[in-house]
Amino acid sequence: MKVPSGILRGKAAIRPYWTWGLALQPPLKFELLGVYVGFGNIGIHYRSVGRRLAVEVLTFNAARQVTHGVAHYGDLA
Repeated sequence: MKVPSGILRGKAAIRPYWTWGLALQPPLKFELLGVYVGFGNIGIHYRSVGRRLAVEVLTFNAARQVTHGVAHYGDLA
Protein backbone atom coordinates (compact mmCIF):
# COMPACT_ATOMS: atom_id res chain seq x y z
CA MET A 1 0.00 0.00 0.00
CA LYS A 2 1.62 3.22 -1.12
CA VAL A 3 0.38 6.63 -0.14
CA PRO A 4 1.27 9.13 -2.89
CA SER A 5 1.84 11.97 -0.41
CA GLY A 6 3.82 9.76 1.98
CA ILE A 7 1.72 11.16 4.83
CA LEU A 8 -0.72 9.25 7.03
CA ARG A 9 -2.95 11.28 9.34
CA GLY A 10 -5.02 9.75 12.13
CA LYS A 11 -5.84 6.23 13.25
CA ALA A 12 -8.23 5.66 10.33
CA ALA A 13 -5.34 6.14 7.88
CA ILE A 14 -2.74 4.25 9.91
CA ARG A 15 -4.84 1.11 10.55
CA PRO A 16 -5.10 -0.05 6.90
CA TYR A 17 -1.39 0.72 6.35
CA TRP A 18 -0.32 -1.58 9.18
CA THR A 19 -2.95 -4.21 8.34
CA TRP A 20 -1.51 -4.34 4.83
CA GLY A 21 2.08 -4.38 6.05
CA LEU A 22 1.55 -7.12 8.61
CA ALA A 23 -0.29 -9.32 6.09
CA LEU A 24 2.43 -8.82 3.48
CA GLN A 25 5.52 -9.36 5.61
CA PRO A 26 4.80 -11.86 8.41
CA PRO A 27 6.59 -12.33 10.68
CA LEU A 28 8.01 -8.84 11.03
CA LYS A 29 11.31 -8.65 12.87
CA PHE A 30 13.09 -5.48 13.96
CA GLU A 31 16.54 -5.23 15.54
CA LEU A 32 16.93 -2.21 17.79
CA LEU A 33 20.27 -0.46 17.21
CA GLY A 34 19.80 2.68 19.29
CA VAL A 35 17.41 5.15 20.88
CA TYR A 36 18.27 8.84 20.88
CA VAL A 37 16.37 11.26 23.09
CA GLY A 38 15.97 14.93 22.28
CA PHE A 39 13.87 17.71 23.74
CA GLY A 40 10.28 16.74 22.88
CA ASN A 41 11.31 14.03 20.42
CA ILE A 42 12.95 10.64 20.13
CA GLY A 43 14.87 8.88 17.38
CA ILE A 44 14.70 5.10 17.03
CA HIS A 45 17.46 3.47 14.96
CA TYR A 46 16.78 -0.10 13.88
CA ARG A 47 17.27 -2.77 11.28
CA SER A 48 13.98 -3.48 9.50
CA VAL A 49 12.60 -6.09 7.11
CA GLY A 50 15.35 -7.49 4.91
CA ARG A 51 17.94 -6.00 7.28
CA ARG A 52 17.31 -2.52 5.87
CA LEU A 53 18.54 0.28 8.14
CA ALA A 54 15.96 2.78 9.38
CA VAL A 55 15.58 5.74 11.71
CA GLU A 56 12.21 6.99 12.90
CA VAL A 57 11.83 10.34 14.65
CA LEU A 58 8.74 10.97 16.76
CA THR A 59 7.76 14.38 18.16
CA PHE A 60 5.63 14.61 21.32
CA ASN A 61 3.31 17.27 22.72
CA ALA A 62 3.00 18.22 26.42
CA ALA A 63 0.53 15.34 26.95
CA ARG A 64 3.19 12.89 25.66
CA GLN A 65 1.20 12.13 22.52
CA VAL A 66 2.96 11.73 19.20
CA THR A 67 2.15 14.73 17.02
CA HIS A 68 4.53 14.07 14.15
CA GLY A 69 6.61 11.19 12.93
CA VAL A 70 9.02 10.67 10.06
CA ALA A 71 10.83 7.55 8.90
CA HIS A 72 14.11 7.47 7.03
CA TYR A 73 15.27 4.30 5.31
CA GLY A 74 18.82 3.46 4.31
CA ASP A 75 20.49 0.76 2.30
CA LEU A 76 20.30 -2.93 2.96
CA ALA A 77 22.99 -3.90 5.43
